[in-house]
Amino acid sequence: MTWLRARVPALAWLPAYDSAWFNSDLVAGLTAASVIIPKAMAYATLAGLAVQIGLYTALLPMIAYALLGSSRRLSVSTTTTIGILTAAEIADLAPGATPAEAMGLTLSSAIQYASDCQARGWDMDQVLPRFTFFFDISISFFEEVAKFRAGRRIWADLARSRFGAKDPRSWRFKFHAQTSGVDLTREQPLNNIPRVTVQAMAGIFGGLQSLHTDAYDEVLSVPTEKAARIAIATQNILKEEAHLTDVIDPLGGSYYVEALTDEMEAKIREVIARIDAAGGMYAAVEAGLPQQICGDSALAFAQKIDARVETVVGVNKYRVPAEEETEREALKPPPRKKIEAQLKRLERFKAGRDQGKVRRALDALARAAESEDQNVFEKVVDAACAGVTHGEICAQLRKVYGFGAPLIVP
Repeated sequence: MTWLRARVPALAWLPAYDSAWFNSDLVAGLTAASVIIPKAMAYATLAGLAVQIGLYTALLPMIAYALLGSSRRLSVSTTTTIGILTAAEIADLAPGATPAEAMGLTLSSAIQYASDCQARGWDMDQVLPRFTFFFDISISFFEEVAKFRAGRRIWADLARSRFGAKDPRSWRFKFHAQTSGVDLTREQPLNNIPRVTVQAMAGIFGGLQSLHTDAYDEVLSVPTEKAARIAIATQNILKEEAHLTDVIDPLGGSYYVEALTDEMEAKIREVIARIDAAGGMYAAVEAGLPQQICGDSALAFAQKIDARVETVVGVNKYRVPAEEETEREALKPPPRKKIEAQLKRLERFKAGRDQGKVRRALDALARAAESEDQNVFEKVVDAACAGVTHGEICAQLRKVYGFGAPLIVP
């Protein structure tokens, strides 16, 4: 962190975090640094995503800018997790989409980004190798493996047939994945440890490049240190004791997995076709289509749980009395002295900045956000280099875009 602070003034006030959490998210997040066109910000608001400009949308591009030296060299990337803006499957899976729907919506977001870049005259063999994805991994083991295998096939085909990419690097389906917090339960929280293990195995067998394992108590609060250590140990055991990363695509050739991959590919392509027919992801979000897809699937799954068609151990089956629920160590807040010291450090940092540069950077950011053709992220980077803080950048963008409210689809 020390060398990052030296390169980006806006990071100078950050405490000297060297935790495993920050370092691992930093490594994974640097791949997600992106130059996103201005329209994407309004897209986030329409999708119901608060314009927080968090690690993936502000801090990491700033860091990447400092490392690479020019905003033109920032990676254009999409992420797959539960949301819609970042082509993140998280943006889709968390709100309730099935694995096939989540992959389809994510690839549709990537198609939108790639199409926008192509429309600007960019060379696809310069752009697509920089695309990365960020996925959620649900508890449905075989479906998840098939989802990733099918997604890899489809992206390679799209890169060649739709965008004319000739460089094999453009066809690669590089992705980071995180075990899904949606599957974790407050009831019998220790059961979340095997859940996360199964999710992690599905990601590994599906061919991920990097992995985040959730702590078992994330449904209760910010993870405790003990729970975070278990999450890290889970990865180490799967890699170094079970040797699951020694073989690429170990389930390839299995009749069931191959058939399920074919079935998953067909379902994913159906979702992409629906988004295409709606005019692309931007238009689809404005019409509420992705929200409706996620909502319908979420309702259907909840009804299956209520009817006990789907089992959730400890929730609708195999329950135990409340007094037997596992107790855990309470999360301890930072000492008040540390909080006050950090606030004073931030105050000193702000006072020592060139206030003229800060004002000009914020004004330029607002003008870019209000314009139709300026790159918002370029101004985010400029603001960071002028010493504008994360919170100040968010506040300025909220003046233009608002805080973000879900687009309710009747």
